[in-house]
Amino acid sequence: MSIERVEQLLAYKLADMVERVRHRADTTLEKLSDADFAEGLARLEQTAKTATGPVLDYLDLLVVR
Repeated sequence: MSIERVEQLLAYKLADMVERVRHRADTTLEKLSDADFAEGLARLEQTAKTATGPVLDYLDLLVVR
């Protein structure tokens, strides 16, 4: 048994991720107040203007053999 780190591509660029976040489809985002969501989205949009490269997430995968 082992745990391996797996890379997951979330978006090719941050601007693409902004479009997904804007829809508030992630259930975690539903818990934010409208004001907090708007503030965070504005910050994300600002960062996306200069960000380069893909948006990655890393998952721990339990391997049982």
